[in-house]
Amino acid sequence: MLAVAVALAVATGSAAVTTATAQQEKPGTSSEFDFSPPSGPPGTDIRVSGKCEWQGSPGERAFVSLGRRADDGGQPIETHRSYTVQPDTTFAGDLPVPQDFPSGSYTLSMDCYVQDEAFGTQQRTFTVTPGPPIGTTTTTTTTLPNARPPIPVVAAANLTG
Repeated sequence: MLAVAVALAVATGSAAVTTATAQQEKPGTSSEFDFSPPSGPPGTDIRVSGKCEWQGSPGERAFVSLGRRADDGGQPIETHRSYTVQPDTTFAGDLPVPQDFPSGSYTLSMDCYVQDEAFGTQQRTFTVTPGPPIGTTTTTTTTLPNARPPIPVVAAANLTG
């Protein structure tokens, strides 16, 4: 019997985390999917994490995609990444929103995999907001000269024994 838990949005500071759990028909098979933030401009790193458990064992990988179909409005567009599921059944990583994604509502989807079999599919909504894209940060380091000039030697002592 397929039972899907209701999504729970939890505010943590200025970012919200959305969590959901899906139970599959096979005993011991489940998935969880979290992501944060729920929206952002192009260049935003969406932090994705969760669990993939297949009949009591860890899944092999989690496949996460962000995209929209033509019937969702606009051109079809998608980006995706695959994350290795750890021995404790968890996965985590960042999925960057590409710089060329126009603003609008997108489907954030996660599928767990064992070999070529998908299970634990979860779908959420992520909103790409208008605004300047988030770029890479550049750090500049400047080395300043010593504030004190060197002290000149005025006289040398002639030491003889």
